This record gives sequence, structure tokens and C-alpha cells, in this order.
Amino acid sequence: MVNMASVEGIVDCLLQGQLETAMDNIHDILTQPEEVNGIKEFSILIQEAARQEEIHRSHIKDVLKAYMSMKDNMESVIAEDKSADAIGEEINLLQTQHQKALQTSEAAKEQCQALNEEREKMHAEQEALSQKRETVKEDTTQVLPKTRYNVSLYSCITGIKWDYDCKPDEIKGYVSTSKDVRPFSLDCKQHSKFFTTNYLWDLVEAAVEAK
Repeated sequence: MVNMASVEGIVDCLLQGQLETAMDNIHDILTQPEEVNGIKEFSILIQEAARQEEIHRSHIKDVLKAYMSMKDNMESVIAEDKSADAIGEEINLLQTQHQKALQTSEAAKEQCQALNEEREKMHAEQEALSQKRETVKEDTTQVLPKTRYNVSLYSCITGIKWDYDCKPDEIKGYVSTSKDVRPFSLDCKQHSKFFTTNYLWDLVEAAVEAK
């Protein structure tokens, strides 16, 4: 084993600038077999210590790598958890939008049904108006001229002249002969059709008898 005191003495000499003394001490150590063997053993120990230190450093590096990997994994797990929460919120949002879309669809369906019913109603009214128009057209082209002819004929026979400017609920006019004029005015609300008919025939008969 190397004499540590000798080594320390050499170091002190070098620090104090005593180069020759340090060289003499080194020469003495190198000329002694025991010291040389000690230096070799010391060198081997230093190399072993360096190797162990390198192994230790490598182990520390592996530990640090494992720690960093574990940290990355934890961050990844946390990020995935956050992503899962975000996905859950997105699913809830999509479900809410789906419900709103269904409600909107139902409202649109009801509105469409109401519009179809309104269209059918208007179509029925249009058909009714078309039929009424045809009836009015028929009355205008066929019934009305015939009615006018009959009224004119009855007027000539009976001598009744109608006042068409009277109120809607009033029957007004006069019975005219060559010698007499007999006016009449009847309220439809107060008299029945039977009474009105008999009254007018009596009036016509009286006018004819007065000729």
C-alpha cells in the first residue's frame, strides 16, 4: 500500500515551490518496491473507484430517465383524463342539441300538419266557391231571364208594381188598374208568407172589381 504521508509530503513540497525536494521524494518512492506496488494498487483502486462512479452515474441517469418517463406518463394520463372530460362534455352538448333538434322537428311537423289542414280547408272553400259561381252563372244565364219574364208577366196580369228600393225586410209597391192605384207595404218580420200572399191576392181582386 502506498505511503499516504509520503504522497502528502510531495504535494506540500510542490505547493511550497520546493520542486527539487518533491523530485527527490518521488525518486525515493519509485526506488522502493513496496512504494511502487502501493502506487500500482492505488492506481487500480482509483480506476475501480472511477468505474464505480461511472456505474453510479449511469444508474442515476437511468433513474432520472425512468422518473422523466413516469412524469411524462402521468402528464399523459392527466391529459387523457382531461380529454375524457372534454369528450364527456361534448357528448352532453351533442345530446342537448339532439333533443333541441327533435323538438324543432316535432314543431315543424305540427306546423306542416296545420298548414296541410289549412290548405285542405282552403281547397274545400275554393270548390264551394266554384260550385257557387257555376250556380250564379246558371242563374244569370238561365234562371234570371226566365224569372224576369215571369215577374213581368205576373205584373201585367195582376197589375202589381214592385218597389225595389224598399228595405230588405219590407215588401212594398202598388196595384195599378186603369181607374185605381192601391199601394201596399208589408213587414216580413211581422207577417208570414201565407198572410202576405193572401193579402196581395185580395188587393188585386179588389182592384180588378173596382174597374
